[in-house]
Amino acid sequence: GVQEGLRYDFSVDIRKLEGNTRLKIALVDSLGNELGGTTIQPSTGDWKHYEASFLATKTEMKALLKLSFEGKGQ
Repeated sequence: GVQEGLRYDFSVDIRKLEGNTRLKIALVDSLGNELGGTTIQPSTGDWKHYEASFLATKTEMKALLKLSFEGKGQ
């Protein structure tokens, strides 16, 4: 689960070939309500390591990590 007010850290390696794509990282409850999150805007080119942090806005014992891509690109 997640606890309100705690910081959650996320890291990922991303390679973007072209376009304007963003990676949305969020913690959600069982109804899909966002409990905290952030967005990573990768640069075009080789693989790069990205790190991001965010705070949980609510305590939830069965929270899920939701990753989604926004925009167009490869």
